[in-house]
Amino acid sequence: MRLLSYIGQRSGIFLIAGVFVAALLPEVSSVMRPALPFLVALILAVGFAQFDFQKASLELLKPKHFSKTLLIVIAGTLIAAILLRGVSSLINIPEHYLLLITVFIAAPPLSSSISLSMLIGFNARLTLQVALLGMLLVPILGPLCFAIVGIDISVALWMMGFDIALMIIGGFVIAMLIQRLVGQDRIASHKDVFSGVAVLTMILFLFPLFDGVVEQIIEAPWQALYLLLLALLLNLGGHVFMRWALRQKIPSDQADALGFMFGNRNVSIYLAVLPFNPLLSVFIAVAQIPIYISPAIFAKRGFKSHGEGY
Repeated sequence: MRLLSYIGQRSGIFLIAGVFVAALLPEVSSVMRPALPFLVALILAVGFAQFDFQKASLELLKPKHFSKTLLIVIAGTLIAAILLRGVSSLINIPEHYLLLITVFIAAPPLSSSISLSMLIGFNARLTLQVALLGMLLVPILGPLCFAIVGIDISVALWMMGFDIALMIIGGFVIAMLIQRLVGQDRIASHKDVFSGVAVLTMILFLFPLFDGVVEQIIEAPWQALYLLLLALLLNLGGHVFMRWALRQKIPSDQADALGFMFGNRNVSIYLAVLPFNPLLSVFIAVAQIPIYISPAIFAKRGFKSHGEGY
């Protein structure tokens, strides 16, 4: 318990260290690759288990909350996909890079965004509401984004949506089991311990993502650098820009949470449902870097935890 609490209190350092550990153990990555869909569901479960997401679901159904949250989710996916389609018709974006940007846009909020919001000090309840609706709708919105942009992915869109739905349903089932076995009161009274569990789960999740990636980076280091820059631009750039833009219209704690979720997306679900693509594998691996350094960067800004929603 003390060790987990220690890890939870120093999440930023351990997450960064986890990236290097996963990169240095390729044999473990190869063994764990088949477990990727389960680990996607597990990270989702650990995030939602820390909240009364059943109560949050009822609150979300209220017209005031539902309409705002739905607009946020659609703006971050379908509207972004329409804008990307328009830009790609004006500018010749190479197809392989267009695929990577589409994967980013079609991805739901990061499964662990709820846990990370608590670690950083962002509005956790707002994060929960947006992440909840985003996860529920991604089996529909994700394939629609690919259809809007016009990407040929060599797999039926309905099958993609079905596979995504299975992972999400599995995550919710595991979250309910955790709450039933551990108890919500005990989870709430041991936040640092559960944050430590979340950190270890995220580190474990890194291993299958790095399967074969290090070899590809060594073979094409400049390409890997370009992919890292793209990931940083989409994640940190999108995060900071959206936070700045939204602060002009809404309270800063809400703008910070929404900007964080815009940049930090669960792109890894597409590694589990799309045909193997070496470029996509490297992109999703390096895309974890801005995600895992976010607590170390933004927790130093002096944010305080906010529990209120809209």
